[in-house]
Amino acid sequence: MSNIPGLKNSFATISMAEQMVRISRLAAGPAFELQFSIAQNTVLDRLDKEILQLQEEKASTGATALLEVNITGLKRDVGEIGAYADRAKSNRITTQDTIANLSNLVALADPSTVAEFDALLASTIADIEKLQTPLFERFGAPDGLRKVKADALAQLNALAHNNFATNGDITSVQATLNALSADFAGALVITTINANAGFELSQNTNARITDLDAEIISIKLGAQAEKIDDIEKKKAQFAQILTSLSLSFEASKALTDYIIQATIFKPEVEPGSILNLFT
Repeated sequence: MSNIPGLKNSFATISMAEQMVRISRLAAGPAFELQFSIAQNTVLDRLDKEILQLQEEKASTGATALLEVNITGLKRDVGEIGAYADRAKSNRITTQDTIANLSNLVALADPSTVAEFDALLASTIADIEKLQTPLFERFGAPDGLRKVKADALAQLNALAHNNFATNGDITSVQATLNALSADFAGALVITTINANAGFELSQNTNARITDLDAEIISIKLGAQAEKIDDIEKKKAQFAQILTSLSLSFEASKALTDYIIQATIFKPEVEPGSILNLFT
């Protein structure tokens, strides 16, 4: 074993091998720190990428797609249902008013109330014209109001009372008015049912949309929670990797120190020991 010339004390020389080992041991720490830092940055970069991928995944899209399609259809329907419900309600009110007006016209069929009769007749015709009776109605039951409206307008516009000059004029006008009133009464039954059904259908459809929206939110929150769990698992996994690297270095360093101490450095002997006689 070579010695460093000139570096002696009263007991022994300083071993070149020991000095090299000491330098190597001192350099091992910073070298590991550098390598560990590089490894750590690599691991964290990979973790960031995997977290980003998890965040961008749309796992709930398939589960909510059909629900969203249903909501779109219901929202389209709810507008039509609302319009239908309003239309049925308006027709119900107008039909009720028309029946009341026809009854009043029967009472006014008299030579002394011709002016009042004509004024109410004109008002009744105007109200009947306001009835909304499309050719095709998507919702509700057929109420027959379209035909009743057409017949009433035709007969009332052609009504000739001759100032109720004779009993025959009065009887003829009253018979026409009573027949029309019966027609409107028959249509009113179905119109009232449709108005109530339209309101209920509108309420139920809006409630269904609310339920589907809540279901979609629940699915998305569940998917988000699942993503968070996955991210936490990824973090734990990569933390384990970094911990393993650190512990591996510490174990390796401890084992190296033990071997060096046992094979290269001189064993330390307690002062006064009998071993001092041989060293």
